[in-house]
Amino acid sequence: MPGQLINIEIDDSEFKNQLSFLQKRMRNLKPAFKNIGEYMAKERERWFRQERDPEGRPWQKLKVRTYFSLFKKKRRYTKKGKLTKGFLRFLSGRKILTKDHHLRRTVYKAEADKVIISPDMQSQDYAAIHQFGGRAGKNRTAKIPARPHLGVSHENRTEIIEIIREHLLKGMKS
Repeated sequence: MPGQLINIEIDDSEFKNQLSFLQKRMRNLKPAFKNIGEYMAKERERWFRQERDPEGRPWQKLKVRTYFSLFKKKRRYTKKGKLTKGFLRFLSGRKILTKDHHLRRTVYKAEADKVIISPDMQSQDYAAIHQFGGRAGKNRTAKIPARPHLGVSHENRTEIIEIIREHLLKGMKS
C-alpha cells in the first residue's frame, strides 16, 4: 500500500550503557598496568634464572678471566695446575649478571596511562651496558657483550593484552 510508513524502534540503551562502562574503565588503566608491572617483574626474574633474553636466547657466558676477577682469594690453581676446591665452590651456581643482585631487581611504576618497568635505580648505568653491550671499565678496555634483560616477548604481549582485556571487561554485564 503506497504511502504507509513503517516505524521500527531499536532500544540501544544497553549498548550505550556498555560503551559508557568501557569508557570509564579506559580512563584509568592503573589497576591493569599494576598487574602488568607485577607480571613483567616475574618474567624478568624468570629470564635471570634461565640466563636468557626476553626472546629465550641464552646470554653469552662469562669469560674465565671474569670469574678470576670476581674471586677474591688469590689462589685459583693447585700446585698440580688444577683449580682449587675454593674456586670450584665459587664457580658452582654462579649466575651471569647477578654479582650484587641490583640489576636483577625489577621496579615498576603504574600510572593511569602507562607502566614503567626498569631495573633497580642503583644499577641504571650497569643495566644499559649489559642490555646493549659496549665498552666499559678502566679506559673502556673491557668489551661487554649484549645480554638483553629488558623487553617484551611475543608471549608477554599476548599476556599483556589479556590483562588489559580482563580489566576492561571486569564487572561488565554479558
